[in-house]
Formats: sequence, structure tokens, C-alpha cells
Amino acid sequence: MTLRDRILKVVRPRTLVLGAVVAGTAAASAGAATVITGAQVRDGSLTGADIRDRSLSVRELSTSTRDALHGDAGATGATGATGATGARGATGATGATGRRGATGRAGAQGEAGAQGEAGAQGEAGAQGETGSQGPAGPQGETGPEGPAGAQGATGATGATGAQGAKGDPGDPASLSRLPWGVIGRNTIGSPSAYFRVGPWGRTAGAYAATVAPPLGDGSLGLHVEGVNGTGSSAEKLAFGDETTFADLPVRSIAALSYWVYAAEDVFTGHSLPTLSIEANPDANGATYTTLVYLPDGSAAPSAPSPRSVGTWQKYDTQAAGNRWHSTADLDPNTTLCQIANPCQFSDLVAQMGANARVSFSLAVTKGRDNEFTGAVDAVRVNDAVYDFEPEGVFARHA
Repeated sequence: MTLRDRILKVVRPRTLVLGAVVAGTAAASAGAATVITGAQVRDGSLTGADIRDRSLSVRELSTSTRDALHGDAGATGATGATGATGARGATGATGATGRRGATGRAGAQGEAGAQGEAGAQGEAGAQGETGSQGPAGPQGETGPEGPAGAQGATGATGATGAQGAKGDPGDPASLSRLPWGVIGRNTIGSPSAYFRVGPWGRTAGAYAATVAPPLGDGSLGLHVEGVNGTGSSAEKLAFGDETTFADLPVRSIAALSYWVYAAEDVFTGHSLPTLSIEANPDANGATYTTLVYLPDGSAAPSAPSPRSVGTWQKYDTQAAGNRWHSTADLDPNTTLCQIANPCQFSDLVAQMGANARVSFSLAVTKGRDNEFTGAVDAVRVNDAVYDFEPEGVFARHA
């Protein structure tokens, strides 16, 4: 909108008194020759020429007039081209430090720095409570054996165990030293008594001899001629111990037995060896007698039943059925226990005095009657068993 248009917009509803304006303008312009009238303005004939030197400007108008000249804002013009950047001004003074802003979010974790040098060892902290025991680890290898510890005190002796089964007899370590042998004063002729191996017996109907001696593998072999033998006179043999049994009370003999092997075809015409005890009977004024067991006259169970040749059989002089006799008369009031009237061992003991005891010997004997060839073994006297072996006589516990 031109300046003219703006003025017309203001003065159309009323008369513009330009005189004052012109006067004011003329005064400011060193005097005007003419006065512009309202008519001139109304008819639109007022031009720049009507204004001295065409120098009328807005600041030459009164304040109220200038206010009236404000019209509506025109449309914004196009933005002009950006001018060249001016030279950088001097840096202004540093402003006051503003308030600290809020802490921003934590940045991403940076890469780990290089390991620093180890710091000095700190003081040991107080010991913590003992933790619960962890599971046992695998067993390690066995370490070297340590030195032997000191000998501990001897413990209390345990109770005696039950006795084990009796073992087989061991082999003799050396020749026998027991005092068994031929008793010369009671031997007549040239009988034979010798330590030997075997003999082994046979069972009925068997060819092989497989029945071993009762102890070990040896025995005392015997050969004694008799009145029915090949010799011209009957022989007598005593093989025994003249030391061990001396002064043994006769009443203390509770077990007395032996084993016999008859190496004959039949018993007829042959007599078996026996056990004999030389004793002081302390009876009827007698100081000496021989107590003789009679195997051929005894009955079972003292003697075996049936009796057999060619095998080992036991004779128990204390078992029922036993028969004995005494070479001395022990009781003048009876013939009991004399050779013609044999008795049991208990009858002999009853006839002897309280101090009756073994005197000179206990022996295996063979009297002057019929011939015998065979062997004897395992003579038992109370708790001792005398085993005849090739190396001699050995005492075993019964």
C-alpha cells in the first residue's frame, strides 16, 4: 500500500486539516508559499509535488497522525538471501557457573585396564567361624610308610578258646629218649622185640593191607617162641619202662590199654602178649607181686569181639569183662585173683593195701606158653599214650 493510499484511508471519514501539517512541515522546511487545503486532499489531487521538495516523511507527521497511519500488517515478504558471515567478535567474559545439571545415565562399561601392581600385603583379618565340613575328596595315593610307632602296652589275655580237633601225629624229630626197652631180668631165651614200620592190616576179603597202626606208621614188632614152636624151649619177653611209673599208686590207674596185631593165620596154638605191672601190694605180708592182664581170658568189651588175626585190635584192661591175676597170694581167705581163678582189676585193688604201688616196671610181656608173632602199639597209661615208631617210643597226650 502506498503512502497516499494510507493517508486516504485515514482522512476519508473526516477532514484532514493539513494546514497544521503543512504548517508544521513548512516551518520545518524554512517556510511554505502555499497552504494545502482539505479540498485538495479530498479530490485526490495531493501529490508529491504539492509537498516541498517531496520530502514529507512519517517523522514529520504528528504523533497522533503517525498512529493513525498504521495500517494492517502486510504479508511477510520472502526471506532475503543470507548475508555473508561477519567476522568473529571478541570472546565475551566467562559467565557465572550455572547450577549442576542432573547426573546423566551411566555410560557403557569401558574395557578393563591393565593389571596394576600388587599392593602391599594387608594385615590378616580375624579368623572366621569354621564352616561346615565339605564332602570327602577322592582318596589320594598312598604315601610312603612312616616309621614304626612305639610298642603299645600288652593287652589283657583273652579267654582260652575251645580245644581244636586232634591233629595227626608229627614225624619224630629224633631218636626216642624215653626209657623203654627189654627188661633183661624178666626175659628168657632169645625173643625178638624191635621197632618197625607197620604192619598194615587187612579188612575182610581184601588183598591190600591198608589198615594202618593206631598211631603213626610204626610199632613194636615181637617174636617169642613157645612150647608149640620150632625152638627147643619156651621163651619169655618183657619190654617196658623201669623208671617212669615207679611209686605210682595202683589205685590211681584209671586207664590202661594197648593194641595188638596178631600175624598168625589162626589164634589156635598161639597166645597174645599182655601188660604186666610189678608192684608192692602192701597186702598179706607180701612186698612183691606181678599183676598180669589176660587178653586171651577176657571178654568184650575188654577184649574185641570177634577177635581177628591180620589186623589191629584194641584191648582195654579196665573195661568190663577184663581178667587179671596176681603172682602173689593177696588174700589167704580166697583163691580169687590167683592164676587158677582170675578176677577183675577192681578185685585186685580191693585185695591190696592202701599203700600198694608200682615198684620196678610196667611192661609189655609174653609168658612161657604158646608162640606169638606180631606187633604191639599205643600203650595207654592214664593220660599218656606211648607210640612205638621206627625211631623209638614217643609219649602222646591221650
